[in-house]
Amino acid sequence: MIRARDGRPARRPGVLGAALMTLLAAGACGGSPAVPDVVDPGWRQPGELDIRFTVRKPQSAIRVHAVLSIDAAGRVLALRTVQSGGGVVSTRSDWTGGPAGSTADAPACASVAEPMEPPDGVAGWLAEPFGPVDAATAAGWTVDGGTATRPGSLDETVERAPLTPLATRVVREVERDSGAVVSEVSGITVRHTTSAPPLPPCGARWIE
Repeated sequence: MIRARDGRPARRPGVLGAALMTLLAAGACGGSPAVPDVVDPGWRQPGELDIRFTVRKPQSAIRVHAVLSIDAAGRVLALRTVQSGGGVVSTRSDWTGGPAGSTADAPACASVAEPMEPPDGVAGWLAEPFGPVDAATAAGWTVDGGTATRPGSLDETVERAPLTPLATRVVREVERDSGAVVSEVSGITVRHTTSAPPLPPCGARWIE
């Protein structure tokens, strides 16, 4: 749901990475298949999923708010996401189906089309920024015991997601050698609602 600004591939919200805009992980799953299912059945019901989390880096903290629209078959029909920077909406992304979405970045906030390959279901959308949520969404991650890993945004980093419920999960990108934290995703909340509030446009004040 987020677009990377620091070298991470745009298809990775590695911070929902950059944020949930293009959420398709690549690669093969390895290690143990014991990935817990932490997708609440209610999240697959028609309506909207209101998703919020915080991305922390050594010099900054970014708040992300995303809304997934779900149909009666549990398919994701649309995505809207905003992220903060300096008390304003620094990025707004929208996808309403099809092979592309649009992103606007402050200060110009001009809308730019971007290609997108969305996951098939709700679990895949959640797995991209936060790590596997069931056995079917471990693609691109290597699962070993209670931890999932995948390459980070830079050659010398790795991303790690402990396989705990999303409410307690903290996903970190760290330097392979030193273990220093490059970025951290935490405070993940996913709430089903019949109608989520509209998200502010790019450049608007950030109010929660």
